[in-house]
Order: sequence, then structure tokens, then C-alpha cells
Amino acid sequence: MKGDFRYQVDAEQQAHPVGTRVKGVFYGVQYRGVVTASTPHSRSLAHIHQVKLDQPIAVFGVVRERIHVPIWEPAPSGHTIEADPTG
Repeated sequence: MKGDFRYQVDAEQQAHPVGTRVKGVFYGVQYRGVVTASTPHSRSLAHIHQVKLDQPIAVFGVVRERIHVPIWEPAPSGHTIEADPTG
């Protein structure tokens, strides 16, 4: 129904600028890489990061070298992204 969405800004998730080394979990697979794009969604509070991975990962049988990691969605996605100080 219209107006029923409640966006939740997770205090542990934050937007990262382009060039930041990050790590996290994407569909249950751990990853490390560099943010190549960091964009707020045009119609919601969600924020999308494009990450170029250090090592390709397989998600649902597809090997990916880049992923899009969303944060602050209406429902938690289970994806995580955080700065990687070891990188």
C-alpha cells in the first residue's frame, strides 16, 4: 500500500566515497574491493555502491568482477559493506 514503506538507516552501514577500499558480504559471499561508484537512489533513501572486486566471486552460479551493494533499503538485504583498513 502506498505510504507503508519505512526506510531504516542502519547506523552500522554508511555511504563510502569512490576510491575507498571496502569489504563485506554479498548474498552470503565475502568480498573485498574498491568503490568505483557511490550513488544515492533517485527516489528513496537507499544508497548503491558499485564495487570492483579484488578477486571475482560466484553468486547464483555467475562469476562477478563487479557488484552493486545497496544499503538503507526498505527491508534489510543482508548485504554488508564497511571500510577495509587492512587494504
